[in-house]
Amino acid sequence: MTIAIVGVRHGFRWSLLSVVSAMIAIAFLLGPLTALVEGGVFGIIGILIGYGLRKYWSISKLLMIPAVVLMLAVVVQFWGICTGNAGKSCRNVVLYGGTNCGINAGYVCSARSFRRTGCNSHDNVTRAD
Repeated sequence: MTIAIVGVRHGFRWSLLSVVSAMIAIAFLLGPLTALVEGGVFGIIGILIGYGLRKYWSISKLLMIPAVVLMLAVVVQFWGICTGNAGKSCRNVVLYGGTNCGINAGYVCSARSFRRTGCNSHDNVTRAD
């Protein structure tokens, strides 16, 4: 929301600069991949809302365009998680770091186990209860 406020008050250029600076801070704290994903998705939404408020978009347009962007981002992230496991199946896996493929949730694998087996075998896999 703060990016949208910066966009309304100061324009597109400053909101883009605030997204980049937030991504740099997130990269130092949580890692560069997290910074790209979080900054990319929520930064774009904040920039769109700020731009739309500055250009006096209708309420329906202000709600629909960021919602479509968020849905596309979720689909791309889900597809990337479930197909980015080097050909491993997403069945029975809650990936290391808490990401859930949503098929048969409840099994957690350690980072070592995931790198070694992709958590497809039930070796080193524990129930997440």
